[in-house]
Amino acid sequence: MKRVNFNVVITIGDAGALSAIFGARRVDCVLLTAQEAGALEVFIAAENAEYAAGFDEGIEIVIGDIDAAVSGFAARSNDVLLVVDGAAVGLTDFMLLESAIAAKDIGVKILNPCKLPGYSHAVFQDDIMPHIHLNSIHKHQSHGVKIYDADGTSTIISPLAKIGRGTVIYPGTIIEGMCEIGENCIVGPNAHLIDVKLGDNVHFWHSVAQKSRVGSFSSVGPFAYLRPDSVIGEHCKIGDFVEVKNATIGDGSKASHLSYIGDAYVGKNVNIGCGVITVNYDGKNKHLTTINDRAFVGCNSNLIAPVTVEQDSYIAAGSTISDDVPAGALAIARARQTIKEGWVANRRGNH
Repeated sequence: MKRVNFNVVITIGDAGALSAIFGARRVDCVLLTAQEAGALEVFIAAENAEYAAGFDEGIEIVIGDIDAAVSGFAARSNDVLLVVDGAAVGLTDFMLLESAIAAKDIGVKILNPCKLPGYSHAVFQDDIMPHIHLNSIHKHQSHGVKIYDADGTSTIISPLAKIGRGTVIYPGTIIEGMCEIGENCIVGPNAHLIDVKLGDNVHFWHSVAQKSRVGSFSSVGPFAYLRPDSVIGEHCKIGDFVEVKNATIGDGSKASHLSYIGDAYVGKNVNIGCGVITVNYDGKNKHLTTINDRAFVGCNSNLIAPVTVEQDSYIAAGSTISDDVPAGALAIARARQTIKEGWVANRRGNH
């Protein structure tokens, strides 16, 4: 049986032992997974990770007796690779397995031997994951990403992440899952991204984002929170203590501080003033707030959804808006100010 064109090792175990086992082979890509064999949820910890894109193709998953599996290989003529879920497989068995398969001149895949003696979630987190993250940092550095915490002391970068050339990663940054970060971005310090896509030239700092997108030339932070399904356009600003959830914010719009934008559509070049709240929940259902292009929402305003603020309209500061606002109109929904001259002196005189 011929050797395949590339070698991929998929395993859980002690890094030193694995190095001893596979040290004599040229390994292009190391995949580590704690998932079930069919899940194929992998952590990639080396360069040439493109091999993983189709790594479920041409693989036979063998669960059971090692001897039977190796014997099965001898009868095959294709490039199927061995996958073992070793219920009773120890590290010494890996060495024997490697020798047996090497004699047949085929590649090796070992998937999910999470029942190995000595394996535990703590071992994976403490011994395996730091190695994965450090390899990821070094990979991105070699591709033109500036990472100030190059030893991984406070920075974690998922091996599944893609980061563009010229991007700077400051300490305290955690990049998890399938993140895509464009070129010339500034991320961190103290940024947490989970399955997030950032365009080019994005500044994201002291903030958290999950399953969201941020367009090019936008800034997020400090202390902003993008909850799932948030889409921020280009040239936008999401400032301090702004929370966005399940909302689309158009190009050029700004929410600079202390606002909640949830279940909303915000058009282009909209100004969201300090303290604006989209009141989306009536205790049972969530409702949509629509703010169209070039609207101006004054500070400390409540928008009681469902409600629409049409384009080029203004909301006076301190208003609570429960009815739709026509295009080009000014909406004022607050109590009229009353001045009572001499009130303080009269009050003091009566006490």
